[in-house]
Amino acid sequence: KYCAGIVSFGVNSQIRNCSFEGTIKSWEWYAAGIAGQLLGDSKVQNCYAKCNINAKNYLGGIIGIVGKESDAATITHNTLIENCYSYSTLTPTSGGLNKGLVAGRVNAGATVKNCYYKSVTRVNAIQLDKGATIENVVGMTDDELKAEAFVTTLNTNAEKIAGACRWKKTETTPVLDFSQYTEEEETVDVNDQATDPIPSNGNKHAENTA
Repeated sequence: KYCAGIVSFGVNSQIRNCSFEGTIKSWEWYAAGIAGQLLGDSKVQNCYAKCNINAKNYLGGIIGIVGKESDAATITHNTLIENCYSYSTLTPTSGGLNKGLVAGRVNAGATVKNCYYKSVTRVNAIQLDKGATIENVVGMTDDELKAEAFVTTLNTNAEKIAGACRWKKTETTPVLDFSQYTEEEETVDVNDQATDPIPSNGNKHAENTA
């Protein structure tokens, strides 16, 4: 199981500014352009995949499956898939039916937003949605994916994602542009805030003198 262009299996993983172009062949399940299976509070942001995927079941242009097949309805995975696109061909073997141009399956708690894919007749963006939040998942033509307007859309979304790089136009579909990033959220030391000015002894940690 688990075969992907970037991460085969991830728990509480953060995947950002990644791409895969090529062919994925697997005799097993959970195959995808970016991540085969994700659990927990994982994130896939600002990524793309251009690939041919040949595998048994749960194929996804970006993600094979979020969660587990055996998950009860009360089990949630707060995984986020955001500002990604897939330009992929999916070929299940052994009669596998769960293939999605963005994801094969997403379970409760997951969010898929601002994701785009090359439209293919009779293939869904997400084959099995088990209670996920789906926002602005859009099928596009070749011409739309190669247009300047699509680069603008990706960059507008990237500006709202901490640590996301920008996108640039090519003769085909957009690629990642690492010359500019959205600033990461600044980490603040609460001890600095609680002890301003810093005591003469340099100790920024409060002590109980009672």
